[in-house]
Amino acid sequence: MSHIFQENVQIPIPYGTYVNPTTQQVFIKFRAERSSSKPERVVIGRAVSPTHMFPNSNFKELFPLLFAALAFIVQILTCNIFFK
Repeated sequence: MSHIFQENVQIPIPYGTYVNPTTQQVFIKFRAERSSSKPERVVIGRAVSPTHMFPNSNFKELFPLLFAALAFIVQILTCNIFFK
């Protein structure tokens, strides 16, 4: 599994994702361009509650604008952006 960004605040679990109840992995399903019978899974984080998760590096790659916005909000909330 890729790096989990636990230093960030918990984010809401995105609509259209799935949570594995055993491992608490949050993942998305998609069909690859090649013809395959089973959809592929990409883990995008770890659930910490039924509605929130910690994102991982796959989330950062798939949703870069959302991840950048979240990182900026975290910096503002912790005042790291203004008081370095």
